[in-house]
Amino acid sequence: MSLYEEIKAHRGLDIPYTEFLNKYSPVKGFYEKGHPEYSTVCISLWGLQYRFPEHDFSNDMIIAIEQLIKSDNELDEYRKKQHNQIFKSRNNISLLIRKTESSKRHIMQTAFSLLECYLNGLAWSYFKKNSAELSKRKVDTLQDKSNVTLRDKIRKYPYIIFNEHID
Repeated sequence: MSLYEEIKAHRGLDIPYTEFLNKYSPVKGFYEKGHPEYSTVCISLWGLQYRFPEHDFSNDMIIAIEQLIKSDNELDEYRKKQHNQIFKSRNNISLLIRKTESSKRHIMQTAFSLLECYLNGLAWSYFKKNSAELSKRKVDTLQDKSNVTLRDKIRKYPYIIFNEHID
């Protein structure tokens, strides 16, 4: 099926870059723009775009930080006033506090997800180039076949990939 027909049939296309590369063509400037090979090619009414987990989590982090700043700035206005002046604003203050606390949790969770995505990207790239030389145990670790924890990824991936221990 041609690229046009596939896009037309589904009103767009989301396909892993490696599959797109094999099925259609390499994309000029793909690597130079810093897109990882495990990106998804997205063709829609918005044009040609790429998605990959680190980018998505980075955007989530930006939104959470912006929400935290906005809510905290709104709370600052109440902090400057006396209790009797803000008593009737109790529900709004409560909502702003919840938004602030939720944003902080989201930032923390996103930071861990972003770190894990980065480590998974390193593991994927290394595995793709070196899979024939690796032991079964290292393959299972890099492919996360044995439910490798984030702590294990932080400790084991650098050793497997760079032959360096991290304290």
